[in-house]
Amino acid sequence: MTKIKAARKAKGLTVQDVATRCGITPGTVSRIERGLIGTSPETAKKLAAVLGIDPADVIFVERAA
Repeated sequence: MTKIKAARKAKGLTVQDVATRCGITPGTVSRIERGLIGTSPETAKKLAAVLGIDPADVIFVERAA
């Protein structure tokens, strides 16, 4: 499990919750979580703020197995 997904679950948020708060689609959140796509610095900052993690953990996500 990636740090992004772990942080989301620890906060009790759904992919939809995160997507709504960040202004992106749930599919995008899911693909970022799984390390399938990268993200802009602006979106990384939004995700990090919502999840309470460092933006570097969003930008440099490890691919989920």
